[in-house]
Amino acid sequence: MRLVKKPGGWKQKLWKGDKLELLLFGIPRDMTRIEFKNCCDREGLHCLARGQVGREHEHFRVKLTKGDSQECLGVDIEKLSNYVRKFGWRVCIANMIETEKVRRQEARATEAKKGPSRAVEQASQKKSEKKRKANDGVRKISNREKRKLRVGSWNVCGFARSERKRLEIVDQVEQSDLDVVGIQETWELKDGDVVSKLGKYRWVGKARKGLDPKKRGEGGVGFLVKEHLFDVVEVVVKTEFEESLWLKIPGERGEKDLFLGNVYVPPSSKKVASKAQENFGQIGEDVQRFSRKGEVVMVGDFNSRVGKASSRGQAIGQHGEDKVNDNGVRMLEFLGSNELMVLNGRRECDKPEFTRQRAVCNEYSILDYILVDRGSTQIPELHVSAIDIGSTDHFLIWANIDRSRKIKSKKQRKVFRWKVERLGDDGTRDEFQKGLAGSVESFRKLLRSVEDGQVDVQAAGDRVIEGWESIVNATAERVVGKKVVRCGVSVKWWDDELKEEIGERREVFKQYLSEASEESWEKYRAKRKQVKGLVKKKKKCIWDEVVQKANGGLEGNVKQMWEGISGMVKKTAQGGDTGVATLRGVNGGLVSSGKGKREVLAGHYKRLGVPSENEAFDQAFKKEVDAWAQKEEETSKADVGNVELEKEFTEDEERMG
Repeated sequence: MRLVKKPGGWKQKLWKGDKLELLLFGIPRDMTRIEFKNCCDREGLHCLARGQVGREHEHFRVKLTKGDSQECLGVDIEKLSNYVRKFGWRVCIANMIETEKVRRQEARATEAKKGPSRAVEQASQKKSEKKRKANDGVRKISNREKRKLRVGSWNVCGFARSERKRLEIVDQVEQSDLDVVGIQETWELKDGDVVSKLGKYRWVGKARKGLDPKKRGEGGVGFLVKEHLFDVVEVVVKTEFEESLWLKIPGERGEKDLFLGNVYVPPSSKKVASKAQENFGQIGEDVQRFSRKGEVVMVGDFNSRVGKASSRGQAIGQHGEDKVNDNGVRMLEFLGSNELMVLNGRRECDKPEFTRQRAVCNEYSILDYILVDRGSTQIPELHVSAIDIGSTDHFLIWANIDRSRKIKSKKQRKVFRWKVERLGDDGTRDEFQKGLAGSVESFRKLLRSVEDGQVDVQAAGDRVIEGWESIVNATAERVVGKKVVRCGVSVKWWDDELKEEIGERREVFKQYLSEASEESWEKYRAKRKQVKGLVKKKKKCIWDEVVQKANGGLEGNVKQMWEGISGMVKKTAQGGDTGVATLRGVNGGLVSSGKGKREVLAGHYKRLGVPSENEAFDQAFKKEVDAWAQKEEETSKADVGNVELEKEFTEDEERMG
């Protein structure tokens, strides 16, 4: 791996500003920023671990601190390259790439000044005029606005107990034109207390477990989701933290899936201090789980006062309140360990934007938050709406979440497979065996030198394996041939029956979302189990068919040759250095390493000439047969000259015979 750089060397300051920004490519998709930082710390790349890390498409962007940027002026290129090469990564300076982009943009602008031809210009004007007439009277929304999701959070202190209050809350949410709103302290006694459809929104909730149905409810979380989104979102019911609910909003046109979490953390107290620590630990487990699958955004009432930051670039804003409580200390640890940041306190203002006001004692605090990925390049602005609905002391908060970060589409891999079906023909099979027999003379000489002790087995191990592989590969390519297989195109078990069953499962799930009852949930679980069983059954049938096809109608050593060819496919088809992927050892286990395969072959050649178990069995059986024959011979000799035996048969004996 070579470090990408411009002529002049790394030791010259070739980036804009005081801070160096690096782009690292080749990092696995499922590696989180925390795992990346831990890996850098282990390998001594502390400057990368201390920097601000953010994922952008297929790479990581690392913004170094000012001090680390200055230290990089004296870093030797080879030293950094050797560290990064261990993981198969590539690195380049992001600032350089941005200046190159500017240069290209200037070149395109210069070229555009020449202008299009007259005919192209007239066609473009007609098209624009037609589009303008079609859009008259229609509110124009930019593409950037289309990719934004307006997300809110509101602790309403009772959502299920009063229909009037629900309608008032939904009305306020509609006026703010929010797409999804996380509601806390719903006070539902059981799931399904609240009707599904509320105005332009649909409701999905999760009640706190173990409540007395005779008393007023407490806790509970839920979402108000616009109808056009409700058909596509997926509710994640099972979470580590009980007082939380998650939505999966699928990405469109290659966008990442968005996982939106809604939590309610009970207030901290000395009696439940250990419980509060456990709560944030469970929330962290949920965040780690969903961050591997997509982008994570969280809303909710955390009952945490986290204070304010002393400088920019931290997990909390500089313009928050001063006070920090016990839950706030735990939340700060939670933000740091999960690479999240709060949107509160980012906007400069005369006084903090509080999210709660206790009218009794005129106390203001910030307890409600919206959390986003700390690696986000653009930080959304948080809005606080001090709406008075009479029965809650919390304010509605919301923000526009940008969903324009996209995933690069997967490219189909080309894989070569041997056309083993041709070996079913007797002529092709004989030709393949004759081709092997005619090419092994040089290989036999090498084996004889190993057996005679002229060549060390360990030293010749690689030559033995590579020699046999080259013979088999050359013969197979000439006789059998290869075919190109595009991975990920289709699978045999994905048939019309399974598609129909999955469609029915989706309909059952939609029914559960609309009814939100235990009966509909159990019905969905049963249907999901049925579909999983059908998938396993179809996969097993396909596999049994492959095994039957591979083993049926084969004679002699053809079956072993098939196993060898199927093992070669994995590495030779992908350009690997060895064709035989595995060998079976004496104990029956499969060996794939180079050293292990050499040991298996060495043991095999060492045992040549030693009688096998079958040969030993044959010797014992021969002795038994010889002993029986000797005994019968002696009995026959003893019968010779016996007067009784030499008499003629009587009429009765002949009749019986």
